[in-house]
Amino acid sequence: MTDLKILVTGCGGDIGLAVGRILRQLGIAKQIWGTDTHNAHAGRAIFDDCQVIAPASKPEYLSDLEKTVKRLKPDLIIPVAEPEIRRLREERIEREFSGARLITANSKTLDVGFDKLATANLLESLGLPFPWTIPVESGVPKNLPCIAKARTGSGSRTIAVIKTVEEQRQYVVREVGNSIWQEYLTPDDQEITCGVFRMPGCSTRNIQFRRKLLGGLTSSGEVIVDPEIDFVVEKLASALELRGSMNVQLRRTNRGPVIFEINPRFSSTVMFRHKLGFKDVLWSIEDSLELSPSKYSAGLPGMRFYRGSAEMFFDENHRPIELSST
Repeated sequence: MTDLKILVTGCGGDIGLAVGRILRQLGIAKQIWGTDTHNAHAGRAIFDDCQVIAPASKPEYLSDLEKTVKRLKPDLIIPVAEPEIRRLREERIEREFSGARLITANSKTLDVGFDKLATANLLESLGLPFPWTIPVESGVPKNLPCIAKARTGSGSRTIAVIKTVEEQRQYVVREVGNSIWQEYLTPDDQEITCGVFRMPGCSTRNIQFRRKLLGGLTSSGEVIVDPEIDFVVEKLASALELRGSMNVQLRRTNRGPVIFEINPRFSSTVMFRHKLGFKDVLWSIEDSLELSPSKYSAGLPGMRFYRGSAEMFFDENHRPIELSST
């Protein structure tokens, strides 16, 4: 696999940058390109080149992406930004785009994962613990406090905790788009993010982190192993006929692990997971190329990680440079 040409979309975001670094570390590609809606990001320190294309919300997005793909001729395309994955799914573009293999989760996982109400309904149908979930337009919450958030999309920055009837009323007044009320799950210190991967000929693999959030991203985490979570995610992955990678968010409650969200894409913890042996980027590429998946050596329970930062510098021609501290 050392001669692959790979295009990563959303290359300037945290997930895109992490996927680019993983590809560099794996050494499986002779060229790695990126696309994003702007060039004011650190991607040029990682990718061979970064192309600017229209946002996924614009009509010209697909034509921009197609022109880029036809010019560069990548073997694989890895879309990591949720708006792009959603747009490709809406256009029924699966497994291939303009001659390049497309790496995403399967269509059923995308459809359920992009819809938080559909997620709760599926969990209920499977007999798994689920958070009560009500469209805002359909009525009032079952009880307070509760969570208010968009029915589609991801990220904790769009979530509001509604504690009073007045806050509920104000949310309804200012709410734009398709939102839901959802059960507030407790305790707060038992939020788990779980990476899940599955492909033909490979049993479901998962890695579990008890995590802390800061600014919408996982700031730190601890590897755990919970057989109840294993059971829940295995049953969910089977029902979704999962092929590829997804990120499951849940809380351990007094009624067991309760899944409240599925993100059908690589996670912002993709690099942490990769270094701990959960190499879902590599496995997804192997699946796309119809190869057997590499072995999974899980991180040990109790291992901890913390998100840090790094400074990157570029010259006037956007070439990455190293600055001496002396």
